[in-house]
Order: sequence, then C-alpha cells, then structure tokens
Amino acid sequence: MFIKFQNVHRLVWALFYIILQISGESRNDEAFNNMEALMRKLGQSFFEFSNGITKFNELRDSFSQKGQSIEDVNINQVFSDVNARLHGSLQGRTDAIQKVADYAEPRAFDHHNSVPTPQLPKSYFNAKQLNKPPPPPAESGDDDGKPPPYCTFCTQNCTFSTLLQMSYNEHFKVDVNLNRSSVHVPTSIYECDRALLEALVWSSDLEEPFKNNYKQNPTLGWQYFGSSTGFLRQYPAMKWPNDNSDKNSPDLYDCRFRPWYTASATSPKNLLILLDVSGSMTGLRRRIAKAVVNSILDTLTENDYVNVFKFSDLTEVLVECTNDTGKPILLQATLENLRELRMSMEQKTYGMSDYVIALSKAFDSLKDNLGRSESANCNQAIMLVTDGAPSYFQDLFNKYNKHKKIRLFTYLVGREVTDYKEVQWMACYNRGYFVHVGSLGEVQEQVFKYIPVMARPLVMSQKREVIWTPVYANHAEIVESEWQWELKTRKKQKLRSVNYKWFFHNVAENNIKKGANKSSIHAFSDNGKKDKKSDIFILALHKLKSFLDYGHPNISYKNIRRMEAEAEYYKKIIQDLGDGPPIPSILAPKLKANLQSKLLIERNLHMFKDYEGKKFNFIVSASYPVYDIRNYTNTSKERIANFLGVVGTDVSIEELKDLTSPFQLGVNAYAFAITNNGHIVFHPDFRPLYDNNILKPNYNSLDLTEVELVHKNGLFRNNDEELLQMRTDMIDKNDADPSPKRILSVRVHRDGFKRVSLRNQTYVFGKIPKTQYTLAIEVPVNATVYKGEIEVFIHWKDESKNIVTNYFDPNSSYVDKNGDLKTPQRNWRIHPDWTYCRYLTPGKLNFSHTKEDILIHFIKRIQGSIVAWKWGSITLRWVEDGVDYYVCNRDLVQSIVFDAMVTKTFGESQEILNDQKFQNLIKSAGAELLYLHNQLHHSLYPIVF
Repeated sequence: MFIKFQNVHRLVWALFYIILQISGESRNDEAFNNMEALMRKLGQSFFEFSNGITKFNELRDSFSQKGQSIEDVNINQVFSDVNARLHGSLQGRTDAIQKVADYAEPRAFDHHNSVPTPQLPKSYFNAKQLNKPPPPPAESGDDDGKPPPYCTFCTQNCTFSTLLQMSYNEHFKVDVNLNRSSVHVPTSIYECDRALLEALVWSSDLEEPFKNNYKQNPTLGWQYFGSSTGFLRQYPAMKWPNDNSDKNSPDLYDCRFRPWYTASATSPKNLLILLDVSGSMTGLRRRIAKAVVNSILDTLTENDYVNVFKFSDLTEVLVECTNDTGKPILLQATLENLRELRMSMEQKTYGMSDYVIALSKAFDSLKDNLGRSESANCNQAIMLVTDGAPSYFQDLFNKYNKHKKIRLFTYLVGREVTDYKEVQWMACYNRGYFVHVGSLGEVQEQVFKYIPVMARPLVMSQKREVIWTPVYANHAEIVESEWQWELKTRKKQKLRSVNYKWFFHNVAENNIKKGANKSSIHAFSDNGKKDKKSDIFILALHKLKSFLDYGHPNISYKNIRRMEAEAEYYKKIIQDLGDGPPIPSILAPKLKANLQSKLLIERNLHMFKDYEGKKFNFIVSASYPVYDIRNYTNTSKERIANFLGVVGTDVSIEELKDLTSPFQLGVNAYAFAITNNGHIVFHPDFRPLYDNNILKPNYNSLDLTEVELVHKNGLFRNNDEELLQMRTDMIDKNDADPSPKRILSVRVHRDGFKRVSLRNQTYVFGKIPKTQYTLAIEVPVNATVYKGEIEVFIHWKDESKNIVTNYFDPNSSYVDKNGDLKTPQRNWRIHPDWTYCRYLTPGKLNFSHTKEDILIHFIKRIQGSIVAWKWGSITLRWVEDGVDYYVCNRDLVQSIVFDAMVTKTFGESQEILNDQKFQNLIKSAGAELLYLHNQLHHSLYPIVF
C-alpha cells in the first residue's frame, strides 16, 4: 500500500537545513527537545493520515476473516507442479507431430508403390504468391496463352488457386486459413521440379492430421512438414512475409537449414572442413569455396563440433584452440564460434596443395577429439573443398580409415574444372558424397546433399527421437542478422565522425571568439575537470558532445558510457538544456539554434528508422523425422534408405514463461530453463536484442554462467566453482524429481542496470521429462515462506447478497471536495503478462478489449454457470465447453476475487478528504495518488487532492 507525494522533498530539505543549523551551533538541549517534539508531531500526523486514508485497520480485519488459512510453502511441491505443467504442454506438442509423422510415412509409401504413377498436382497454394494482386492485362501474358507470372504454373491445363480467404487469428497473430495449408518454396529451388511436385502430392494429405491436431489441442502453434526436396508445408495457411517483391531483400528462407530440421535429420557429429587455399584457388573459385564452407556451417547445431583447416604447402587450423597436449580441438557449433570461423576465412591463396599432410592431420584430429567430453562422440566426417586432386590417395585412406568410420564429402568448385575423377572416387571410397559446385547460385542446394547421406544409418535402423531445439528467432536468418549487425556498426561509426565534425564547426569553433575556451572542452572530456569560468557552457556542450561522440543522446555525465539508443532522448536533451540553468547571453542564441536544428535531429534519427518494425518471435521447436519405410526399390530391388523430411511444431517462449505460473513463485523469485548444453531457454535476464530490433550474434547460445552472476570478492569476474558444479548437475540430471537445494550469493541488477543488490538465492532443479531441457526455480533465501490458501465460491451472489462483479466495478457514486457528484471509473488493473482467462476459439471475443474486460466477462460466465465450472488441470490447461475453447487459471481467478472482496473498502476513501485535520498535510506534502499493490494484481485508486 503506497501514497505518492509530489512536494514532500521540500519538507525534507527544510528539516535537513534546520538540523544542520542546530548541529552548527553549540549543543542546546532545549533546541534538540523542540526538534524531537517537532519530529514526533510530524510523524504522528503522517501516521494518522496514512492509516486513515488507506483504511489499514479495515483491510487487516478483512484479510483475517473466515475462509483463509496460512501454511508453509513447499518449494519442492511448487517445482513439481510447474514441471508437470510444462511437461503436459510440451508432451501435447510431441504427440501431435508423432501423429503427423505416422500419417505421412504410409502415404509416401503408397505414392511410391502406386501403379500407375499418380498425377502431378495441378496447383498448390504457394505462400509467396497467395492473394497477390493480378498484374496489368498488358503484362499478364493471356494473349499468347502463357500463364500469368504471379501463378505457380507447372503443368498444362491446370487451374490456379492464388486467392485464398483468410482472416486474422489472435492465436497466430496473422491472417490465416484454418482449412488449408500453404507451401513455401525457397528462392533457389525451381518451383516445378518433378521431385518436389511428387512430394507435394502425398504431403497434401497431411492437412487432415494438421486440422485434427489443432481441433484436439487449440493451444498448438504452427504445424509444418519440411521436405528433403526443399519445400515447407505449413498449417494453417498464411501468406509468406517476404514474397520477393523487393529485389534488394530477397527471401533467403530454406527450412532445411533451420535448427529443427538439421537436428532431426542427422545425429550429433564431429566435422572437420579442409579448405584448399593453394595458388589455383583464386577469383570465382575462392568465392565459391568460401560460400560452400559458410553453407556447411549453416547446417550445424550446437550439438555438433567443427573446425576448419586451410591447406596448401602447409596445413593450419583456422581458429587456434588446443587441448592440454597442444593439439587442435573441435569447437562447439554455437553462433559465436561459427561467427569466429566465418570471420577467419579471409585468407590469401599461395603455393601447391599437399593433400597427404592435410588429410593425415584431418584424420588425426578427429581421432584425438573422439571420446572427449567436449565432442559429439557419434558421427564423424571430413568435408574437402578444393578445385581438384592429383591422386586417389588410396594407401592413405587404407591407413587412416580402414573401417570407413569417417565419411568423406568432396566439393569440387569452379566452373571450368574437368578433372573430377579423383575427387569423386575419394568420396565414394569413404562412404561420402561428391558434388560439383560451378556457381554461387547452386552452393546451398549442393551443400545440402550431404545431410541425407548422414541420415542413412538412422533411416535403416528406423530409430526416431523427438528433438527440442534451443531458443531461436522465427523466420530470422543468421546471415541477415550478422549483416544487420555489421551494417549498424558501420553506420554508427560514420554517424559519429559526421556529427563530431558538425559539432566543432557549428558550435565549438564558431564560439571560440566569443569567450569559450576550446581547450577547456577537451580538458572536460579527457580529464573530467570543468573550466570554472564557463561551467554552464561547458556542461551544455558536454551533454551534446557525449551524444555526438557515441552516436547516442547520453545526457547524464555519470552514464556517459551507457549509450542507450532511445529516440526520445533527442527531444529530452533540448528540453533539459532549455529548462536548466541559464546559458551565458553571448552564447545562448547560437547554442539554442544549433540544438533545435531539425537537420541535427533528422540526421540522427535515420539510423534507427532502418531497423524499426523488425519484430522477432522467440520460440523453441519440437521436430520428428519422416523416413521412407520401403526397404527396396520397385525395379532393381536395391536397398534404399531415403530421408523424406521432418515434421515439427513451435512453442513460444512467452507461453513457456506463462506456464511457470510466476504468481505462485512470489516476489523476486523466478523460473528458468537450460538446454543439454547449458544454454538459456528462458530467463528473466535473457536479452537477445540490441536496441530492441537487432539480434545479437550469440543470442541463442547464452550460457547459464552469463546470467547468474555469483558475488565474489576480487577484481576479476571468474566463473564460480559452485555455479559451474550446479550447471553440470543440471545438465546431467535425468529425472524430474527436484534436486537438493543449492544456495548461491548472486548480484541482481535493478532499474535498468543503474543499481546492483546482493541476494542469497535458493535453487531447485530437475529435468523436464522427454525433453532436452532442465527446469530450475529460484527463490530468495529470506523470502516469505507462507501463502494464503483460500476457497471462494463464485455464485450470482455471495453471502452478503452482493453481486461479485460489483467488487471490481462498483456502481456507487461519491461527492468530491468541491461538492460535485462523481461516478468512479475502473480503477484497477491486472498483471499484463499473466493469463487469468482467455478464449482459444478464433473470433469469440473482440480482442481489442482489455484484459480487465475479458476477466469480468469470464467472471460473469462463471456466476451464470448452472453446472460446476471447468477449470482444467495441471497437465491440461485448456477446456472444451461445447464449441468454445478457453483457458482459466483457477488459482489466479479465485485469488483476485478474494482480494477484490477484502479490499472493497480501500476504494471508498473519498470521504476522508472532508476531514479538515488532513487538509493542511495534504496541501503541504502534495499527496497525489493512493494505490494498493499485491501479489496478484495492481489496483490504482486515484484520489483527487
């Protein structure tokens, strides 16, 4: 419960001044006694005022009424409930995609064994072409019998279905069609490729299990099937965000390079890339080779380990990282490690290629890394990127790879190369695959061909496992993210230089003759000292200079290094200088004109406009492989092991956080989860964006040790042994039972990193069943260990014959201090991020309504329910009520109704304003707002003083 005062600081400063005056004089008992009496009187006045206006006694009695009990909070039980809730939600996704996969494989089998061969599809809903406006008649091509260019034309006499009725869906946040699925074809793939069209035939039947899954579980997100031929079939149908209409921003999405696809397509692997940098690898060959390596890196997940060796006369590791014996090790394929490898590929070409040394070192390195804890310890492969080999090197392969445990994939680069026999033989001899990459446009498609080969053992064994990915940004490309990061850095540096020159030319140099000392400006920023003769002017210039130097409007001298990019600060710097101390008259006109110059504002704002509107939805995905269940071909009876694709579905991070029920954890407590690699899935300190619009280069590989900052004395921040041990135990934990409690002293930031506090925290963790995630709950050691257990039965009327909704929206009026009759507006709010009640049925409510409106709507439904209201369970949150699907949190709704009942007198404090004894204190202290804040909702009761 709080009272906000506007002018109370004046009273505090006055008392502080009196105390200083008394302290400066000789000790006088009478003066001190008078001061003590004054303080007691002032304190009593504040107590009476706050106790009366907040009705503290009435509230205390209300909370002590019958029906409430207090019991100890069992942290282990809270953890088990949260873990069961998460497991139930994630298991629903797992069951859904397994149903789709079980439905898909027989359909593919029947298609391949059909006689005669099924007809190719006459049309399909291309997500990039949906609902595109038709071209002008003169350009449509109708006159010569050719199809319109906006259609997906693959066969003769086909019908086109580019128009699809869609409507906005609150659950998916876009316009969708719940009866159809749409198909995305990558830009680099021919839309009418026969293999692609054949896969489209049998995969069109997947719409049936997609719709059934969504009907049975309306909390499901997007469901999709990624085909090995390249297309993505997604349910429900939607228009693709990037339709290639902007030639400067092509659609780069390819589902086969997404983490959910590659994780299911192959098992964890150790990969070593051999990059030829001999003298012949120049020009186009060098560019293609670099693109091949980059595309290989794009197919890796954080469960893979990789490194790159460049070779010519010598063989050297690209990123130097060695073990205790000095031998190079493989790097975990995290975003920051992959970025380091990409940045290290700018190498000069020289000399002749020594394949014997290069291949020998590659085999030795993979052998040395096998069995290490920081290794995949599963599949192994060498990727050779070259423009030709002089020999077969059969003796070398017999020595190092006699049992063919290491696959060799070869990429022959260059348009005019003809000697491919040696390179092709090497790949076939070592159970790999050979491709010729002649242009940059075919790099991605050719690189992908190694994945079905690596998947063959899984297909032949028919082993399947649901894979849960690390957190990632939906529809975000790593290449695009790194490019935006680099582009922003370049623009920022250019902006600094331009602004710096403008600053000295228009402000500093033009005012040197008018009394400003240019050297004093430098002295202020370099030495932190101000020129006493022109303190005000130097302070004003320093505020502006801090912005010009760093490209950000940092007004505060203490926070000059903070560099927060907020466009509102541009206006604030003008306002602060305009409302602050007066500027010397001789300098004021020039400085004021420069600060208010539209040219300055517009030139700096353009840097942020380039990134406005970029929204990211952070998700995790569950994926499941789809295999060709045929054992042999129809004609030659050869053993086959074809990988058909991957089915998957998404879960947003916001939904996972909501499932942890933060209201049950208490103040300063939170839940978080990590992957099997110790990387954060969700955490209160997970900040993946820079300036709220650019993905950080390592946004999805944030380690637990980077967010839980253990407090230790010392100048350097080293990883704490207890935290590292807890991280290891979390990764190794295999069951859902809560672990023994761990206590760590950590540093917690507040108020946007302006303040840091120390806190002793208790940690309990356990595995989320059938996932790669570990859940943890943190509570402060000294936190309250009691909670109220209440039971509120919501009928049309309670025991006092009052309608329950009147506790939220009272109809009573009151007379204010001016004698005017006032009807109170809704003066309460609920937590904006918690789910009290909501519909899952599309279009059931107008979602422009506030969360408070929706809560009142459901309370009225509960009151009018003839039968017992369905709340759902821990493992199954959503409820089907006829044609409606909804989610209602019983604990939250019951608690907020109880709070509304016991705090009803809090909103009736208007009459106390008529008491004259509080008027003087109100006037002097400037009280302006009274509000009550509790664990479950935030009630605001504005009092007009």
